[in-house]
Amino acid sequence: MLIKNLTRKTLIAKNCKQATTFLELVFGLHWLSNPPELLFKTRWGIHTLGLKKPIDVLILNSEFRVQNLKQNLLPYRFYFWNPKYEWVLELPAGAIKKSKTQVGDQLNFAPEPI
Repeated sequence: MLIKNLTRKTLIAKNCKQATTFLELVFGLHWLSNPPELLFKTRWGIHTLGLKKPIDVLILNSEFRVQNLKQNLLPYRFYFWNPKYEWVLELPAGAIKKSKTQVGDQLNFAPEPI
């Protein structure tokens, strides 16, 4: 899935995968040696237990507007946010800075997530 930042007119991700199965949600990026960007729904926060590299995280509302972000979330850490936001986008470290994404930016997904 292609993800664009409409506000900044930048590309965030070229190869995003949407996690929909139980195993994808439980293991996320942990078991992949070269993980793609990952989009999923959760309201409970995330962890980076088992990851080898830091990641960037975007928290999105139901209209895919950025509500919160975390750059360079280190391995073996937890990250929590307001539970009214359920979409999470995990990206390689540096993706937020490269795309100039900020809180309030509108994202576009092609094709649209389920």
